[in-house]
Amino acid sequence: MSTPTEFTPLNTEQQQQLLQQLQQARLANQQLQTENQRLAQTQSASALHNPRRALGQALNEESNTTEAIVVEADKIALALQDFRKSLKVFRKH
Repeated sequence: MSTPTEFTPLNTEQQQQLLQQLQQARLANQQLQTENQRLAQTQSASALHNPRRALGQALNEESNTTEAIVVEADKIALALQDFRKSLKVFRKH
C-alpha cells in the first residue's frame, strides 16, 4: 500500500495568495460567462434578423460534418479492403 501524503499547513501569506488567486479566477469566470451570454444573445438576434444566413451557417456546419464522416468511412472501407486482401493471402499460405 502507498503511504499517505503529508500536507504541511499553509502560512497566512500563502493562504492570502491562494484566496486572491481564487477571487481572480472567479472574476475571470464571471466575465467569461457574461461574454458568452452576450455572444449567445447576439447570435440569437442575428439569426432572427437574418434567418437565411443562420440557416446557411447551420447547413454549412452540417455539410462539413457529413463530409468528415464520408472521408472517415472511405478510410475504413479502404482499410477493410486491405484486410480482406491480406486475409486471402494468409489463407493461401
